[in-house]
Amino acid sequence: MLVLLELLRQAQEKVENQARIDLKSAKTLLAEEAAPLGEKMATYLEKLVGNQKKLSQGIERKVADGLEAFKMIEQLVLIFGLLFGTIISVVFIRSLTRPISELVEVARAIASGNYVDAIDVKGAREMRHLADEMLKMSTSLGRLTCGLKDEQAKLMYEAWLKESLSDLLSSLQGITHVSDFSCRLLD
Repeated sequence: MLVLLELLRQAQEKVENQARIDLKSAKTLLAEEAAPLGEKMATYLEKLVGNQKKLSQGIERKVADGLEAFKMIEQLVLIFGLLFGTIISVVFIRSLTRPISELVEVARAIASGNYVDAIDVKGAREMRHLADEMLKMSTSLGRLTCGLKDEQAKLMYEAWLKESLSDLLSSLQGITHVSDFSCRLLD
C-alpha cells in the first residue's frame, strides 16, 4: 500500500509538472499513469475494506459466541447458586427444627406425666439452654406431683380413718343403747 501511495504521489508530481508546461499532455499523462494507479489503489482499498468486513464479521461472531457462552455460564452459576442456597437453607432449617421437635416431644412426655431425668438436645446454645430449663421444670413438676400424691394419700387415709372411727363410734353407741336397754329390761 505504501508503494502504491508513493507511486501515486510521484505520478501526481509528474502531472503537475507537465501541467505547467502543457495542459493537454498533462491530461494524457494523468490518464496513462495516474488513473491506473488510482484504479489499483481503489481495488486495493476495496479488498482491504472487504477484508475488514470479513474480519469484523468474524469478530462479531466470536463476540456473539462468547456472549452466548457467558450467558450459559451465567445461567449455570445462577442455577448452582440457587441449588447451593437451597441446600444450605434446608440444612440450616433442619438444624433449627430438629432440636425444637425434640423439645416438643419432651414437653409432651412431661404433659403426660412422664417426668424426664435428662434431655439430650444438640443445637444452638439457646436450644441447649431451653432444654436445661425444661429439665428443671420436669424435675420440679415431678417433686410437686410426688408431694401432691403423698398429700392425697394422707388425706385419703385421714378420710378412711374418720369414717372408720365414725362407724366404730356408731357401733359403740349402738352397743351402749342395747346395754342400757338390756339393763332396763333386767331391772
